[in-house]
This record gives sequence, structure tokens and C-alpha cells, in this order.
Amino acid sequence: MPRWFTQKKTLVIASVTLAGYLLLILTVTNLGQNKLEESRDNELHLRISHYGELLSNYFKLAKHNLLIASEDKVVITFFANKSAGMSMTYGLGASLFNLREMIERQLISPQDKLTPVFSRVTLVELNKNIIADSNSTLPFNYQDLNISELQKSKQTLLVNEFNDTLIIRLSTTVYFHNHPIALLVAEFNKAQMTSLLTTLEYEGSGSHITLRSTKGDLFIWDSLAATSHAEDTDLHHHNDLIHSFHLTEQIIGAPFIIEAWFEDISHNDLFTSKWFVVVISLLGFPVFLTLYYLFYIEHKNAQLHHQISDSKKRRQQLSKHNSELENEIKKRELSEKKLAYQATHDSLTGIPNRSYSLEKLNYAIARSQRNHKKVLLMYIDLDNFKQVNDTLGHAAGDKILIETSLRLRGALRKTDTVARLSGDEFMVVINDLEGLEEATQIAVKMHHLFEQPFQIEKHLFHTSSSIGLAIYPDDADDAETLLKCADMALYKVKGDGRNNFNFFEPKMNDEVNRKVAINLRLHAALKENNLEMYYQPLIDLTTNKIIGAEALMRWTDSELGFVPPDEFIAVAEKNNLMRSVRQLCFTDSSQPSGTMAKYYTVTNCR
Repeated sequence: MPRWFTQKKTLVIASVTLAGYLLLILTVTNLGQNKLEESRDNELHLRISHYGELLSNYFKLAKHNLLIASEDKVVITFFANKSAGMSMTYGLGASLFNLREMIERQLISPQDKLTPVFSRVTLVELNKNIIADSNSTLPFNYQDLNISELQKSKQTLLVNEFNDTLIIRLSTTVYFHNHPIALLVAEFNKAQMTSLLTTLEYEGSGSHITLRSTKGDLFIWDSLAATSHAEDTDLHHHNDLIHSFHLTEQIIGAPFIIEAWFEDISHNDLFTSKWFVVVISLLGFPVFLTLYYLFYIEHKNAQLHHQISDSKKRRQQLSKHNSELENEIKKRELSEKKLAYQATHDSLTGIPNRSYSLEKLNYAIARSQRNHKKVLLMYIDLDNFKQVNDTLGHAAGDKILIETSLRLRGALRKTDTVARLSGDEFMVVINDLEGLEEATQIAVKMHHLFEQPFQIEKHLFHTSSSIGLAIYPDDADDAETLLKCADMALYKVKGDGRNNFNFFEPKMNDEVNRKVAINLRLHAALKENNLEMYYQPLIDLTTNKIIGAEALMRWTDSELGFVPPDEFIAVAEKNNLMRSVRQLCFTDSSQPSGTMAKYYTVTNCR
């Protein structure tokens, strides 16, 4: 042995080597422990964040599905049948059966292996009358169901504690003709919520999860019982000094907070462990143990990285699904808007149709009641429009209808309404009318719109308009009656030769009723042969001889009395009864007898 290699130097080298080994062990252990804690802390934060996103999307999807169910045509059909006064035997019973089937479908998961989102769905009227219930054997809980408040909002998430049990329900308002009529109340399946919040938990995970709200808590998961201290007996709380990982996550779109505790990583005191004694005793073991511990730490990190990677993939998939769901919702909203527009507007001209125009008229009447103004209703009919369709074709008629709607809209204010009722009939609603003088000015303006010819390809077509006018509240108190008054005024214009306008007068209603009564009684008179024939001789003034007879028809009805020929013949011509009248005029039984028979040459029947 060389002289410089003394025992003291050997001990120093051995001590330094041993100290180096110990320092290396302590350094590697400390770094590994910190790295393991950091990785676990990140993994736990990702796990709780993942749970929060799952539950937020769960409530979002549930709200969307229940909103679609509340607007389902089965629900609307039931309330339409009920509003129409249908009985259970005729129509309403079938609608109720379809409604209950639709309610039951809300409890079926889109995939058979998944737990349903809702455990109970109930349709409740605003008077607290239950229409349909998926579980009618249990009493319905009205404790937190403030119907007067709930009907003001489209959807409300209800959280309440009942019999020491947290009840989570979703209330969706059902509308009929834009008015709230019922509530669709769905109770969430807490087993499904628990399943969503325990997807990454297992018996050895050392975790405790509770869903908290201001109304109460929902216990989700506990695998800390085997490792917790005796004083940790509360299922909803744990000592943070024992379980150092304590995390919370707010649920977006719901009044809940996820609160979780996780078991801390075990800290081994290296200075008192038996492995450290072995390291000191056998200097060769520290290197082996260090490498083994490094491999162990790397293996744990690999597992954590794998879990983090899986969590990221799931988040990406969930984000993709959410994006697809949002696109589907946007497409559905666009489709619903398109259908709503088509249901309220004329497909040819793009202006409101009959049903939507009545809503506009009702709105104008309600507004006039508040402003103490009047409403002018104009019923416009194009004269000789049938001639356009018969001569130039329906395509040319469509062009005239489109041009007519453009002229009417261009001549009115944005607050006024132009609508197409049917065929060549249009309706104009003028808001905030001051009086009859202003109404006359507007009628003249509308009538002059048709003085300019319509150009169809290379042809110019002239047409005129007949306009009937009625004023609210002078002529009627509601929209339907006001429309009838304008129609009667239009009828008067047509009877007087068209191409004019006329205001409604009360006597028009009497004239219409008179013509309706004559039409009904004329049918009966023709069947019962109650029309009488009178014959007036025709005399040749040069010879003073009878050369023929003029047939005159007279009618005396049991209800109407004597009806002049100009009245009932005009009604017969309009209602296609002249053929029957003329046949009666020339029947054999009506021919004159006696001396008049040889002169029987009917020259006219009137």
C-alpha cells in the first residue's frame, strides 16, 4: 500500500463516499417525493375539473332535452284539443295517451347501458292539476314549486331537501299560443350524477367527494374510511390536516360545488427507516436502492402521465361532442325559426298570412286601447283578377300579387301591417288613426296605387281595386267582428260596380242578413214549388190581337212575405240558382190554360 494511502485517508474517503451516498439518497428521495406530489396534485386538479365539466354538460344537455320535450307537437296537440273542448272519448283521450307515452320516453336513456337522466317526469297545469306523471304511485312534492314564479321563466333548476334527502328537479314552462299553460317538472336521477362523478374512482383511490349546495349536500363517494382517523366520522367533512389535498370546483350553470378530499402521499422518515440502516451497513446497497427508487418514481410518474393523457383525450372527446351538440342546436334553432316564419308569412309575397295578420290586428287593438287611438282596417280585393289567370296564366297572376304587396308596403309606415288573406285579397292595418278624415285620405291613397298599370313581360295590364274599410272601436270591439265589417263594406263596393272604396255602415249587416235569408228560403221555395207564374198578354197594336204572353214570376214566402223579383233573381244569379228558376218558368204545369193557351209564347221570364 502506498504511503499516501493511509488508513485515515481511507476512512475519510470511505466517510466521504458514504456521505455522498447518503446525500445522493436524500437528494433523490426528496426530489422524487416532490415530483410525485406535484404530479399527483396536477392529476387531482384535472380530475376534479373533469368532473365539473361532466356535470355542467350533464345539466346543459338535460335542460336542452326537456326544452325540446316541452315544445313537442304531442304536448301542443293535447292542449289544442283541450282548448277546443274535446272530450276524453273524442280526441282528448288519444292525445293524453300520446302525451303519457312521450313523458315515459324521457325516462329512457338513448343507450340502453346508461342510466336515465331523469327518475321522474311530471306535467303539471298552472292550477296544480297533474296531467301526466311517470310515477303516479308516489305523491308529488309541491314544497318548492312556486308556480306563479316558475311560469315567468322558461327553465328553472330547483334544489331542495325533503325528508333528509336532496331533491334536484328541473322545471320547464310549457307555452300555448305564447302563453304559459303548464310546467314540465323532471326529477334528476341522482344515481346517474353519482356515476358521472366517480368515473375515475376506485376502492384504493383514497378519496372522498361531496356535492354541495345552499339547500343541502349530496354524498357521492368515500374510499377514505379505511385510512381515516377515528374522529373523522362525518361523511360530508374531513380533517384537512390528515387529508392535505382538499379541492373544490364550481359547476357552471348549476348551484353546486364539488368538494373533494384525497389521501396524502405517505412520507417515510428516511433517517429512522430500516432501509437506511441497511444502506449504512452495506455501502453497496445505496446505489441499488437509489436506482430502484428512481425506477419506482418513474413508474409512478408514467402511470400519472398515462392518467393525465387519458383525461386530456376524454376532455378533447367531450369538447368535440359539445361542439357537435352546439352545431346541432344551432341548426335546430335555424330550422325552427324558418318553420315559424313559414307558418306566419305568405310563401309567395313574403308578407304576413291570415293567421299572423289577425295577431297583428289584435295587437293593434290592444295598443289603441292604451293610447286611446283608433285602428283602420282595410279589406282590399283586386278587380277582374281571375281574368289575368285565365288569359295570361297563374305565373302572371303571381307577379301581380307580388307587385301589389310591394306597392302596399311602400305606401305605408313600418308600424302598419300589410297581409295577404287569400287569393287576390289583402288586408291593411293602420295604427294610431286620428279620425275619419285621415282614414279617407289613406283610402284614396291606397286606391290610387292601382292607377299605374302592371307590366307583365312586354304587356301592360290595368286593374283596379275594391276596398272595404272598418274602424275600431267605431264599428266593432274585437278583431274578428272588425274584419267582418270590412268584408261587408267590400261586398257593398263590389255590388255597386267595383273600383271604389266604402266605409262600413250598420245597415250593411241588415242587407247581408237579408240576402242570406233570401238564399236559404229560395232553396226551399224551389223544392216546394212555391214560386208563382203570372202571364201578361202581348197585343199587336196594328191588329189589336193577342200575339203572345209575357211570363212574370212572383214569390210570397211564409217567413219573408212578398219578395220582389229584382231581389230574389239577383240572389239566384249569384248562387247559381237561375237554371232551376228558368226550368220552373218553362214547366208544362205553368203554361196558361183556356183562351190564353193558343197565344202561349213566353218571351221573357222575370
